[in-house]
Amino acid sequence: MNSKKVLSTGIALAISCTVAATAAQASFWKRGHHHASKARNIIFMVPDGQGLSNVVAARVFKNGPNGAPLHQETLDNMGYQRTHSANSLVTDSAAAASAWAMGEKFNNGEISCHGDANYSCTNELPTILEIAKKRGLATGLVATSQISHATPAAFGAHTYSRNCGLEIAR
Repeated sequence: MNSKKVLSTGIALAISCTVAATAAQASFWKRGHHHASKARNIIFMVPDGQGLSNVVAARVFKNGPNGAPLHQETLDNMGYQRTHSANSLVTDSAAAASAWAMGEKFNNGEISCHGDANYSCTNELPTILEIAKKRGLATGLVATSQISHATPAAFGAHTYSRNCGLEIAR
């Protein structure tokens, strides 16, 4: 296969995925799944690095172009986010997860901590996981990577760098 054909196939697949994702979202809202009710539990799943095109590609690969939706596409509530970190247009896992955990922007590499020149945290605010635990709610982190990896670490640790694995694991 020549590179021109690969490129045109890739562009066609990307356009198809975008159209399919948009149609799926419109269908979701038409089915009336957008009602609000009080949540008893919250499960915050972070498929790190996964976008809508990845979901559509996985569905097409698994079930064909007209196949059934993936289980994650049938959940009552899902979210979508687009962002940038405090110091870059490209967000790394540490800054993205810290923003979710703390509700503010972080520099790439920071784990729920704004670092200073002395390599110490300048903020002492709790993460959403720490707030829930303080309120007596059951909390936990489950990861398919190391628990000290940037994404899960941002919910339970505070350190100026994602490379401080021992401090994160403490």
